[in-house]
Parts: sequence; structure tokens; C-alpha cells
Amino acid sequence: MKSVKAYPEHAGNPENIQFLKNSSEHKRGAHGGDTQCPTNGYYDHRTGRMHDFGNRDPQAPQTMTLSEPMTQLQKDIVRNEEQRRQAARQAQAEEKPQENDRAMDEPERRRGGRSR
Repeated sequence: MKSVKAYPEHAGNPENIQFLKNSSEHKRGAHGGDTQCPTNGYYDHRTGRMHDFGNRDPQAPQTMTLSEPMTQLQKDIVRNEEQRRQAARQAQAEEKPQENDRAMDEPERRRGGRSR
């Protein structure tokens, strides 16, 4: 996949993610042993090789069937975490207008809360 540090335009791109079986595949396979090394391709677990994207956009490799699919509990945990993150983003977005409202209320407080 394209390293986000080297290719920031692909941050958040759902096609720019690859799940590997273990940390060895990630470090030794996809990064050639050095996780500081940027990547620009996908790792083929069957051949043990990286396939370079070149200047093309990333494309997710063919989907594989998991030997141990997620349990309902794991799915619930993932869903709850996504909902928590969404709520945090929403709270952050709502905080900014409130800060502006507080600044606008200041002149009214100075007048003792009375309208002109």
C-alpha cells in the first residue's frame, strides 16, 4: 500500500489498506524488514513479494476468506468503537460554534444582561 507519510493524498483511502496475517508479514514482507521504509505496493502472501503500484492509485488485493471470521462480539466491539469516534468528532465540531457564541455573549454580559 502507499505509505501515508510519502503519499498523504491517500490518507483515508479505503483501497489503501491491506490486512496481513501477522507482524512478520507486515515488517519483513511489506516493509522489507524496515518499517521506516515507505511502501508503494501490496504484499502477496502467497509469493512473499511486494507488487509495486508505480504512479497508479492503490488497489486492494483480492479478498481472501478468513479462517477465523470475526465473532459477533468482535463485530460489536468494532461497531461501538466506530460510534465512539463519530461521537467524539461530532462533539468537537459542536464545540467550535459554542466558543463563538460565548464571545458574542460577552458584550451582553457587560451590559448586565439587558438588551438595548
